[in-house]
Amino acid sequence: MNLREKLTKELLVAPWKDIRPHFEAGRVYVVSEDLELIEVAVRMVDDDVTQIQSWIISGQITPPNEIQIRSFDQSPEKTFSLLIVQPYVLLQERAH
Repeated sequence: MNLREKLTKELLVAPWKDIRPHFEAGRVYVVSEDLELIEVAVRMVDDDVTQIQSWIISGQITPPNEIQIRSFDQSPEKTFSLLIVQPYVLLQERAH
């Protein structure tokens, strides 16, 4: 099984209330909907610093901002797709 397949099997769906403790620990990053969550995780595991920095600079990977946190806190049951790439939790809003 290659890395992409492994990460695909590890893809989780969880509500914000379960993710929030990871946010409080400073480990959560929101991945823009225009990126593929699995691809971002693969690049992180492969330590592709150049690509990750590019996504961070362009705002496609960010810690949740205050507006997002307020919104998420108002809907604690809202679900997200997420992948754990130690020590980080990558999350992406799910399409409804």
